[in-house]
Amino acid sequence: MRDYYLSVINGTRSTWDAAIFAAILRAVSWIYAASVMVMRWGYQSGLLRSYDLGRPVISVGNLSWGGTGKTPVVTWIVKHCLDRGVNPVILTRGYMPQRPADAPVESDEADLLRDIFHGAVPVIAQKDRVQAALRVPADYVHHLFILDDGFQHWRVRRDLNIVVIDAMNPFGNRALIPRGILREPLRALRHADMIVLTRTDFGREQLSGIRRILERWACGVPVIQTIHAPSGCYDLRTGEPVDLSSLMTQDAWLISGIGNPQGFEQTVRELGVAVAGHWVFADHHVYQYSDFDKIHRELSARHSPCLITTAKDAMKLEPLLDRIDPRISLVVLEVEIKVTDGEEELNRAVDTIVIH
Repeated sequence: MRDYYLSVINGTRSTWDAAIFAAILRAVSWIYAASVMVMRWGYQSGLLRSYDLGRPVISVGNLSWGGTGKTPVVTWIVKHCLDRGVNPVILTRGYMPQRPADAPVESDEADLLRDIFHGAVPVIAQKDRVQAALRVPADYVHHLFILDDGFQHWRVRRDLNIVVIDAMNPFGNRALIPRGILREPLRALRHADMIVLTRTDFGREQLSGIRRILERWACGVPVIQTIHAPSGCYDLRTGEPVDLSSLMTQDAWLISGIGNPQGFEQTVRELGVAVAGHWVFADHHVYQYSDFDKIHRELSARHSPCLITTAKDAMKLEPLLDRIDPRISLVVLEVEIKVTDGEEELNRAVDTIVIH
């Protein structure tokens, strides 16, 4: 059903039933658009209350549904804060739609952020970020909040509003959910203080078109260009670092449950790794033992097969290691944001809030 839905909104299915389904989705998206406009107007007019958290707030959000690269951007900002002796707190929604009662993780993105900073930076996952801010540990002296996925969370006042846009798929078909991938109309971009374009190396052909759209809907808003750069990889079973050059001598398979699996695959290919196949699961997928039945059958005849995954997926795969064929090498690829254009402007904007 998911593949069918995606083929309809992407326009790759041209059957009569797809046309009817698309018309229904379009009607629902109009209702959704009206509700979004009313909610935003409610907060802008003061009819609905927004809250000051008592500390500066940097919001990192997006305009579209799916993976745009917010987590690496949040990670960059947190490191920037720590380098300047400023203690941040990350407030995140903690999205995990398929989470069973006994799931090993509370939220894949929240747990990934905790792992990156080894628990040194509080990451509080709760839909209501105002209430989440009240859960900061009493013994942690914090100076600001970083609001992960906060562009549409209007209950919290923010001092810097950053919108992240994936250059590989910036606006989809420009329709709103559920007919397209946009959470708000493009005109909402005028509320951004800064726009960060991610994966600009893979979406370079679209950059001029993206710029034209931003000049229309976000005229005067600074635009920063970034790429997702591999920062290292390690063996999921042992935790030991893996030399990337060793992967280039054999075929590798990929497994991911993220918002932009194409971006992950392209990153691996750019390293010179021969990708033999890619098992793609839905974003935030919680892996089960049954997911590996087909993978085991496919890889059983291979000599020393290698399976590469993302850091976000690694946490959900680790509890299954005892049932995954030990002959399969499980390698985790880590990435980080690298600013390729506008670094000084980004530093200045964040420092204005950090050094408050």
